[in-house]
Amino acid sequence: MTAERNGKKEEDKTVYATSDEYEQMKLRQRLPLAITAGFAAAVGCAVLWALITAATHVQIGYMAIVVGLAVGYTVRVAGRAVQPSFGILAAGLSLFSCLLGNFLSIFVYVAATEGIPFWSLLSEFDYAQTPQLMTETFSVMDLLFYVLAIIEGYKLGYKRIVIRNSPLA
Repeated sequence: MTAERNGKKEEDKTVYATSDEYEQMKLRQRLPLAITAGFAAAVGCAVLWALITAATHVQIGYMAIVVGLAVGYTVRVAGRAVQPSFGILAAGLSLFSCLLGNFLSIFVYVAATEGIPFWSLLSEFDYAQTPQLMTETFSVMDLLFYVLAIIEGYKLGYKRIVIRNSPLA
């Protein structure tokens, strides 16, 4: 639905539907595809985060917002999502992506500074040490960006539907 404002067409973000139409939308949702595509987007964003960190030698926290946007949008579109549970899925995958992006960024940094091949670090790392590694490299700003990613993922993770009382309303 588009609206004319100041001579420009703008997309109306609200979707109006009768309760029957809403029930049909719920039946067309695709949770398995939302999970699969959302997970792929989350991993892709985490890898992109690590590559940008490698290229710039700076960990850019704003990437967390991009992660939330990308993962949320992917879950919504792939899942034909109209229920808040898809937003929760997108929020969780966004957080996972941020954590994985930070994790991979640490390895990129260590590989570059120590001259150790990245894949060697990944294959020889004692993954039982992951919580300690993540705790030692954590900053308060990380928390802020994680929260922003979660919010964006949730907001974009499903389409908001306003129920009309009748088809003519």
